[in-house]
Amino acid sequence: MAEVRYREQQKFRRVEVLALLGLFIGLAVVRLIQKLSDPTGELLTTVLIYGGILILLVAAFLYLVKMRLSLNINEKSITYRYGPFQRRKYKIRWKQVENCKLVQTPAAAEASGWGVHFSSQERVYSLSGRTGLELELKNGDRVFLGSQRPSELRRVLHYIQLLRQGKQLPSGQKNTPSDPS
Repeated sequence: MAEVRYREQQKFRRVEVLALLGLFIGLAVVRLIQKLSDPTGELLTTVLIYGGILILLVAAFLYLVKMRLSLNINEKSITYRYGPFQRRKYKIRWKQVENCKLVQTPAAAEASGWGVHFSSQERVYSLSGRTGLELELKNGDRVFLGSQRPSELRRVLHYIQLLRQGKQLPSGQKNTPSDPS
């Protein structure tokens, strides 16, 4: 088993979104209590409506808090897992990769959504930031894996590229990737 050269754990860090959801949850709880203390009107309908809204808001809040992107890179493969719904880790072997590069997405892409995006031949996994690893696979698929530490990722990719090309590593480079710049 190859030694992991790069490991990153990302969490959802959009505090303003979590705060807004928390505010909506608080308002729904207050409104539900108000409706329960005022027995005039249709109690069952009120409980169902506000209870349903409260359940949806709490579920959304918990989903965002539990979102994780785990990324591990070594000489043989790239392994990633996007939780809470992906139970298993996905592995892409370097021999399946046609091309890989570090890319920065446009600023508007960060506001277009968080987490996972799919199209017919592209998968995007990112929780924060606009920089990440773009992989073009030999089967035509494309995968984008977001990173919060692009300079470290760049060094590791350069190191692995040297290893895969069979080039002699400079002395003292056995355990620590070098900075290509």
